[in-house]
Amino acid sequence: MMENYKTDGLITAPYTPFKENGDLDLNRIPDYVDHLVSLGIENAFVNGTTGEGMSMTIDERKQTAEAWVTAAKDRKLKIVVHVGALCLRDSKMLAKHAQEIGAHSIGALASVYHRPTSEEALVEYLAEIAAEAPSLPFFYYAINFMTNVYLNEAKCMDLAKKAIPTFKGMKHSSKEKDSIARCLMKSEGGKYEVQIGSDDQFLETLVLGARLPVMNSYVAPMFHRMIKAFDSNDMETAQKEQNRALQVCDIIKRLGVPNKAVMNLSGFAVGPTRLPVKMPTVEIQETLKQELTEIGFFDWIKEPWQ
Repeated sequence: MMENYKTDGLITAPYTPFKENGDLDLNRIPDYVDHLVSLGIENAFVNGTTGEGMSMTIDERKQTAEAWVTAAKDRKLKIVVHVGALCLRDSKMLAKHAQEIGAHSIGALASVYHRPTSEEALVEYLAEIAAEAPSLPFFYYAINFMTNVYLNEAKCMDLAKKAIPTFKGMKHSSKEKDSIARCLMKSEGGKYEVQIGSDDQFLETLVLGARLPVMNSYVAPMFHRMIKAFDSNDMETAQKEQNRALQVCDIIKRLGVPNKAVMNLSGFAVGPTRLPVKMPTVEIQETLKQELTEIGFFDWIKEPWQ
């Protein structure tokens, strides 16, 4: 698996479905897989930030990972399991479990309470996690605005290449474009992947050479059209699709709502968030729906992309 592993197409970070009382709603996942496949999404990064993995117990994360792997079996959907946790031993346990259940690859973010203060310390930490799943490709999940770990991510890539035999690349959700560019320069022609976790600046990174977006599934039609237009040198259309995604991001930020609220309006309901992330009030949900309607969002997601 390691030698031939290659990520193709769009990647989404799916939401973990919850019931109204906050319990897992894993019966939704088979239909969720169908929904993602219908959107042409080929990879799912589960139990990450969007999936609220850090708000789940270790047992819940195991159950959720198993549900995704089972539902995606024999489907064109690779399952990448995020195994980062507050405790290194928990991360190692989750990595081992991901390999046992047949996940396609794993990823982990930095420790977020006792934080590494050097690139060397971070990579040593990640190496212990990756070693528990020696047959699975490993990705470093860089998301500094959430972890508050601000290190040289390109240097981390260089160190990880030498220290982690299964290292395959990075899920780069940090916002600094100069860091993205430097990491792409370290990719060695695609041997090491740099996946871009951002709905609002993917076109800019396409220009830098990125090819692998990690996005909310509701913008997948826009991203398909954006990449197709970019590859055809149709920058006007590519810019239009990126600007559409940006308008959605702007509404979310202005209203202060979680992305899950948009997902629930976009054709596949995934339930509420868990505290401390709060779902919007009924009034704000109505405002969200109205503003998305006014910009054309519900028409954009229905436009052809194939």
